[in-house]
Amino acid sequence: MNLGGWQYPIRKREWADLLDEYRSAAERTPALAPLMSIVESVLENHMQDRLAATTSMWDLVITTAPVGEPPLDVIVVRSAVSMKPAPPGEVRIEQHGTSGLKEEVTRPVAEALPSSGDLSWRSTA
Repeated sequence: MNLGGWQYPIRKREWADLLDEYRSAAERTPALAPLMSIVESVLENHMQDRLAATTSMWDLVITTAPVGEPPLDVIVVRSAVSMKPAPPGEVRIEQHGTSGLKEEVTRPVAEALPSSGDLSWRSTA
């Protein structure tokens, strides 16, 4: 029985490669800059060994590392250029849980990351 979650295998991408890709893309498509900032934050906070990511078109798909088999609990960050676009100037953050729950929130791009110094979003496990 399928309860939910991300149904596709995640081929883990290197965070540094994702940063290069989003940085280059954001120069041409500024709506991708918030996703670039999220990747930068993962690297700056040394979370790249605890989180795994891939892309689905230009959406950023994040799960915990090591990556298991689907279905997976994931966070999907979508911009205005997504196949399921957020409104211009905003990002949509979706949580797909294997429990079957799916939550989403849309926020201004300035709120895509916690404010500087506020790392309460980081897992302490």
